[in-house]
Amino acid sequence: MSEYLNAWNLKEKDFPSDGSLEDKLLFCVQYAVLSPSTYNTQPWFFRVGSDYIDIYADRRYGLPVIDPDDRMLELSCGSTLYCLCIALRNFGFVPDIELLPDSDNSDLMARVGVEFNPDKAILSVGEKELFNVITKRHGSRSVFTDKNIDAVALHKLQKVVEEHDSWLHICDDDEKKQIFQMVAEADAVQASSKPFRRELAAWVHPMRKYSGDGMPHYNMGFKEVMGDFTPSVIRRFDMDGKKVGVEEMMEATPILAVIGANETLSKGRLSCGEAYMHMGLQAEVLGISLSSLGQVTEVPDLRLRLHDVIDCHGRAHLVLRMGYTKSKTYTPRRSLSQVVEFVGGRKIDVSKYNNCSGTGFFGKIGKLFLAK
Repeated sequence: MSEYLNAWNLKEKDFPSDGSLEDKLLFCVQYAVLSPSTYNTQPWFFRVGSDYIDIYADRRYGLPVIDPDDRMLELSCGSTLYCLCIALRNFGFVPDIELLPDSDNSDLMARVGVEFNPDKAILSVGEKELFNVITKRHGSRSVFTDKNIDAVALHKLQKVVEEHDSWLHICDDDEKKQIFQMVAEADAVQASSKPFRRELAAWVHPMRKYSGDGMPHYNMGFKEVMGDFTPSVIRRFDMDGKKVGVEEMMEATPILAVIGANETLSKGRLSCGEAYMHMGLQAEVLGISLSSLGQVTEVPDLRLRLHDVIDCHGRAHLVLRMGYTKSKTYTPRRSLSQVVEFVGGRKIDVSKYNNCSGTGFFGKIGKLFLAK
């Protein structure tokens, strides 16, 4: 699987300063594909033009059982949009974002106009810190330590979320208990569904190490994931392979939060995805780990109840565990040639890349060639 983890080895110093515009834009896209997605499905596709990059929802990687209306898929596209734009700015581009630019094409999530102007594209110190942790950002499904997250850090995370017309609700102890009870209920509902277990088994499987996506590190076979018990173990968090109860979840989660958007439908989902990526990078800077609990928002009845529990306007999209841990897990990424093409249909010729240098897909940037 190591070849699919090369994506995390990106080095800022390898940016092709003397390369073509296409070289530069492709280098930035490499940061965008490091964004999180449900079960690491990576449901995005990029088309690179002469002065813009289009981000498409690649619905081939949708989850019809878990995410039938592509809510989480579009959230993932919002995350990759934020990651792309901060990378573009770091390397001298001024991005101009237009969400949902084509009413006749619901797959086109965003068009990012790009102007190479290093004098304008200047990151603040805080934004530079965010860029620097893109290749370090990680999710953690381990049990968190009992160290508390201080109020200043939580307020900072809430403020960055609010920049994207979204909100981050920090749960009190009563809300926390109610939501964990809902997590247990959601697990029971989903685990009783054979279609759900089948879909989960397709993405959480050791054979995913050959596809560059999914979650191969669980190392569970088809029959194991198809069992009624295993989905709960995978989807809550790791505690020595045990199915943890509500009290144990409470004790192992210093902070439980819910992130949502003020606006509804696709635009709200994209904005919330940007907020989630921004928050994830800020959390990484602060040394805080995040872990999503998607069960509650994936069961329609429970998602409605969640709004009643937290009493927030708009749409809730993710329940998040937050805390401190030393455990890090990086997920594989598909080859750049599988997720990018140039406008006009010209694809990247992966055979002309040097993939053996250990610095990611581009290797030593001077050896990069584009398909002619």
